Parts: sequence; C-alpha cells; structure tokens
Amino acid sequence: MQQSLSYKDIKVYKKPWITNLPFIKEAKGFALFGVIYLRADFFNRFKSGIEDYETLSVLEHELRHIKNGKQKGFLKEHLTYWSSPKIRFSEEMSAIEEEMKIYKRYKKEFDIKKKAHYLSSAYYLWSVSYSKAIKRLNKLWNSL
Repeated sequence: MQQSLSYKDIKVYKKPWITNLPFIKEAKGFALFGVIYLRADFFNRFKSGIEDYETLSVLEHELRHIKNGKQKGFLKEHLTYWSSPKIRFSEEMSAIEEEMKIYKRYKKEFDIKKKAHYLSSAYYLWSVSYSKAIKRLNKLWNSL
C-alpha cells in the first residue's frame, strides 16, 4: 500500500507510476475525487517536513480544486472541467489564486508567462488564448 500523508485533512499521495505519461508527467500535482497526488520530488519535500513555498503552493492549488469539487460534486466537477474550456479556465484561475497567495506570502516571483503558456496549450486543452491568460493572471497577481 502506498504511503499517504495529510494536508488540512486531505490525503496526499505520491503520483502513481501510470502518471508518468506525456503532459501528466509534467504536473507538479493533481486532485482526483478528494485526494491530492504530488510528483515524487514534491511529495518527498512535503514528507520531510521542511517548509517549502513551492510545495505549499501546489497543495493549496489542489486543495482549491477539491473544495470546488465538494461544492459541485466531484463527478460533475470533473465532467464539466474537461468538457468546457470556459469552466476549465475559471476553475484554474480559482486554484491559481491560492497558489499566488503563497508566492506573495513568501515574497517570491510568480512566473505568469509560464503559467499563461500552460493555460493556452494542449496541457489544459487550450482553455484560453495566451493573451487573455497573461492579462487575467497579471490582474489577479496585482490584486493580491
């Protein structure tokens, strides 16, 4: 049985080997039906107990997805997330806000261009144009 940790009463596991496929492999973490899965390096940092803003930002990002999923129902949340670019972008912006809060708290720079690239790429099924992503991410970052 795979070891699990806990973050704010949510189980956290290391991503299973099957997720070492293209696109999924790059993800620092993901939430699925109320559980957070972290890439091995992030899981090991979290397990070590060393405070790490990058790992904490991933946990908060995924925790936001779980909270949203609990409100809407996990199955409905996953179906609408993957079937609607508009909902996918909105959901990601909600989670990215939590991520950005951690970066602000630790006085770290957030790579808006890189995040906009991901949001406008196959990684997120082209949920939004790059220019719209940059604009919305900058606005969000400046509002925090």
